[in-house]
Amino acid sequence: MKAPIDLVKYLLSISDEEKMHAALSVLLSEKEMEAVEKRLKILQMLRMGKSQRQIARELKVGIATVTRGSHAAKMYDL
Repeated sequence: MKAPIDLVKYLLSISDEEKMHAALSVLLSEKEMEAVEKRLKILQMLRMGKSQRQIARELKVGIATVTRGSHAAKMYDL
C-alpha cells in the first residue's frame, strides 16, 4: 500500500523536528503513533540482523507482525 502523494509531499516539506512532531501528533492518534514507532523498531532490529522471533519476544508483538514488517522491508528495499 502506497502512502498518498500529498501526505508524502507534506511530510517531506517539514524540516523542523518540532514541527514534524506537531504534524504527526495532529495526523495520528496516540495509539497510531505507538504502532508506527513499533513498526519502525521492527525495521531497525531487522537491519541489525536480529531474528524475527527475537524481535517478537523483545517488542512483545506477534511473529506475524514481525514477518509482515520483514516482507515489507524486502519489497520496498528498506
